[in-house]
Amino acid sequence: MNRSLLLIVFTIIVMGCNTNSSTDTMEEIVQDTQKVVSGEDTKFSFVAGCYQSVFNRDSATLTINANENVVTGDLNYNRYEKDDNTGSFEGVLRGQLMILNYNFQSEGQNSVRQVVFKIEGDTLIEGFGDVYVKGDTSLFKNITELQFDKSAAFVKRDCL
Repeated sequence: MNRSLLLIVFTIIVMGCNTNSSTDTMEEIVQDTQKVVSGEDTKFSFVAGCYQSVFNRDSATLTINANENVVTGDLNYNRYEKDDNTGSFEGVLRGQLMILNYNFQSEGQNSVRQVVFKIEGDTLIEGFGDVYVKGDTSLFKNITELQFDKSAAFVKRDCL
């Protein structure tokens, strides 16, 4: 099974398990996603690239690859006096949101959590909200109720 199909199946399962979120069909998600791009460009190349966030003594880097409406890449958090999180993600673009399944390592342990970014031009703003745990994965209870804090926004930069 190819990677894109696995991601779509994962997204459907996550959305289906999240009873507090909207019940959009995959067709509605794709239509909503297509509103983000101009013209017929559905490659989402505008979001691909490298991003960095710096807030006080914390920093984070994000590298995004885009193929159709599927995004993959690496996300690393370097938090002052806390354990770093280093990992990779797969996700989809849905409207102005990038919804990711982030597989990371922290304190020598592998974990999975849902991460959501709001796209505003060349800036990505991470969403925060109530979560629940299903198996080994932390998921947002309701993506539509996330709070987006611009103070630690990820800004697009040249890839090193």
